[in-house]
This record gives sequence, C-alpha cells and structure tokens, in this order.
Amino acid sequence: MNYWQIILDEVAHYEDKGYRCLYSNLQETDIYIEKHEEDCAQKAPRKPKITYPLPGQYAHLHLSEREAECVYCLQRNHTIKSTAILLNLSARTVEFYLKNIKSKMRLRTKSEVLLQLSEVDFSSFPTLHETLADLIDLCQPAPQLQQLSSSQKKNIVH
Repeated sequence: MNYWQIILDEVAHYEDKGYRCLYSNLQETDIYIEKHEEDCAQKAPRKPKITYPLPGQYAHLHLSEREAECVYCLQRNHTIKSTAILLNLSARTVEFYLKNIKSKMRLRTKSEVLLQLSEVDFSSFPTLHETLADLIDLCQPAPQLQQLSSSQKKNIVH
C-alpha cells in the first residue's frame, strides 16, 4: 500500500471508533477544533461599547468612551498632561484622542473643539460607562492658569 492510499484510508475512517490515524494528524486536529469551539462558546459576551452622540451640527457623530473622558476633563480646565494622569494614559494618547475628535468634527484646535462641545453635559446622558461616571463624581475643575499668581503657576508647572 502506498503512502497516499494510507492517507485516503485514514481520511475515510478517522471518525470510526477504535481507528487510530498513524500517518496524519486528523484526529488531533479534530480534537483541537472541538476544544476551541467549546472555549469560544463558553466565553462571556463582551459588554457593548457606549458612544456619546454630539449635539447640533455634529449630531451624526459620536464620541468613543475614551474620547468622552478626555473631553470631559478638558472641559474642566485640565491640561493634556493632567488629563493623562487622571485617566492613567500617556499625554501622547490623550493628544491622539483629541486629534481624532478634531478630525471627526473637522476642526483645527483644541479650543475650537471645546467651544463646540461646551454645551455637552456628559452627566445628562442616560447611560454612562463606569470610568466616566467615576470622573463625573470625583473630578474637580482645575484652576485656570490666568487666575493664579506667578508663584502658584510655578508650583503647578513643576
């Protein structure tokens, strides 16, 4: 019996009880696939992502959870760096989210974004994700630098 005839015989009989495949890994592959399918079926479904619709002329746009968190902190006069610290992100990641928001809204600056989104009150949304809800409860507005004395500004910057 040649090799290919043995393989064809194994393919024909690999599901038979007591038959052992010697030249192919059909049975091992079948066991692996069954186990993988069981694992996939047992995994809990992901919780749905919450998005936040924008008002007015931007009603067709939505902010992601992280974008909403960044906007909320920036609305509360936090800098990109302090927003990053609050959200346990790097400043570069906050800048990336802000860049995405500017691109969605076709705006050029952070100030324009904050001006357009000044009316958005995230606490009024019917469903909030956990991190944003915590931010709303705990995040205090940062003092504006224009209102601070020069010695206070030095303490914040350094």
